[in-house]
Amino acid sequence: MTHPDPGSREETPLAPARTPFPDCIATDAGLGFILGGTGGSVFHFLRALRSSPSGRRVAGGVQAVRANAPRLAGTWTGLFVAFSAVDSAMYSARGKDDPWNHIVAFACMRGLHRRRKGSKPPSAPRSSAPFSGASSRFP
Repeated sequence: MTHPDPGSREETPLAPARTPFPDCIATDAGLGFILGGTGGSVFHFLRALRSSPSGRRVAGGVQAVRANAPRLAGTWTGLFVAFSAVDSAMYSARGKDDPWNHIVAFACMRGLHRRRKGSKPPSAPRSSAPFSGASSRFP
């Protein structure tokens, strides 16, 4: 393998190549599970640590983590899979990878999440698209 000359003006890609379709879903599912499980564990442990009676704080924190962290890990897995599926569908339909794919994928993911929670679907795209558009500008 040859390395480019440091003095050359040859363009190098700034972003790595896009992960192929089936692999990106599995990767994002694992990432969502790890992030949801970790974040859920920390959140529920600290919340139970504060609200448990003195002398049982650590046991209450551990009990809260065991009861709630798997639920959050599964929820985040579903959200990441939905985002990745819509993002990959947008990429294959449009043939280019730009911020609009992420904006639409985030809006659809939030719409599915709100639909599952039971709120009205029209409120999700109005609130999700501007946030996703703003967040896609700052990687």
